[in-house]
Amino acid sequence: ADARVREALDLAIPRQQLIEKFGGDSARSTSGPFLPGSAWAPGDVEATAENRDRVITLMQEAGYSREGGRWVKDGEGFTLRLGVQSDIADDFSDVVYGFQDAWESLGFRVRVKNIRPSDWRGKVEAGQAAANWDVILGRWNLDREEGVLSLFSSAQDGGPQVNLFKYSDQTVDGIVADFYKESSGPAREALMQKLHRYLHSDRPYLFLWTLQVQSVYRRDRLSGFRPSPFYYFTQVGKTAWKESAGE
Repeated sequence: ADARVREALDLAIPRQQLIEKFGGDSARSTSGPFLPGSAWAPGDVEATAENRDRVITLMQEAGYSREGGRWVKDGEGFTLRLGVQSDIADDFSDVVYGFQDAWESLGFRVRVKNIRPSDWRGKVEAGQAAANWDVILGRWNLDREEGVLSLFSSAQDGGPQVNLFKYSDQTVDGIVADFYKESSGPAREALMQKLHRYLHSDRPYLFLWTLQVQSVYRRDRLSGFRPSPFYYFTQVGKTAWKESAGE
């Protein structure tokens, strides 16, 4: 709940080292929800750089002290419950260990817990994530897509949750509302840049990196398919194979 603690966790992440393990030349650091090069990503906002000294300063400003190598406040310590999507835990365990090691080396206790697909659907998408985990390492497809705004708009009751941690902020809701009421392209672009800056500073998500991904499909054989950077298979029910003469 303390923005200084979120910033400390963000500054502790050795992004460049993790990117080298995770994606090499195809990965680029991100500073917010819109991807580098997008007109909606402001050019003056850079991805968070590792700063271990600043981590210590922020935690002390938040009222914590180091006791036995662990952050303690009012005699109480805490352990971060790091939930990791199961496929990431299986395929990119070195990245998971990279997060754990970086945080623990600076005084944050971390307990890693795999999130099974059934728990992702039954707990995370059901809006129960915060009751089970403090931090989630997962993957989302984010880009210049209006649907991404649902990640940060105040959550609505009922149905699967896109806003997984029920993040709610009046400033964000106001920017999103203005965006949908605005018809001017340049004005809408400015609003999204404003949103990007705000989310970068407030850190409801700790934005990490993006990988270049390409989709290849046969338009002569497939109908109803629309590649989308967000909820890739949302409209898969409308996709069908075309009948082709002689095949």
